[in-house]
Amino acid sequence: MKTGGAQTLVFGVLIALLPACSMFRSGQGAPAPLPASIEVAGSDYEDKLHSLVDDSLTKLQRYDSAENAQMTFRKPYFYREYVAYPEGVDNYSLDIRASESLTTPYTAQVRLKKQRYVTKFQRKRELTRRDTVFYESSGYETLSYELRHGRWREVGTLYVAEETDPRLKDAASKVRFDEGGLDSEKKSGFRKLLFWRD
Repeated sequence: MKTGGAQTLVFGVLIALLPACSMFRSGQGAPAPLPASIEVAGSDYEDKLHSLVDDSLTKLQRYDSAENAQMTFRKPYFYREYVAYPEGVDNYSLDIRASESLTTPYTAQVRLKKQRYVTKFQRKRELTRRDTVFYESSGYETLSYELRHGRWREVGTLYVAEETDPRLKDAASKVRFDEGGLDSEKKSGFRKLLFWRD
């Protein structure tokens, strides 16, 4: 019994003293030097970003007509879409910003004009495949990039439609995408006990 109490006391003292060790370390006021990996990126980080953006936009340009439309599934609906860049994929604005983060020293946003053509949302793949009516929307697409550990990575895209075909607005208002909520049959645990509240 005595050894258990002594071990607990020693353990408690160690836990109490550990934060003090990190608080009073030497060189507390001196800023830490930047890691060498940021320096390795050098001045060609902008050229690398341009080549990555060009590759990404070239891949998106594969879906440029109704015949080449991409089949997309967003639970529980299928739809086809294709895109057009009226000013071309070479005409984009690029905004690179430095940040204080050591793991992501630079972030970038690419913005360009885009026209998007989409079919109706259908639950059956075959109906979507046969659908030939596309609805147009036009606006701007923003591609976001981060320089992480010496490599540019695409972290997201955002398309904001400025003009939309009224038929598309009407068709989109009639559908609901699955948000991953609980169905009444799939409830578990305590929620099953509250069946009378549904």
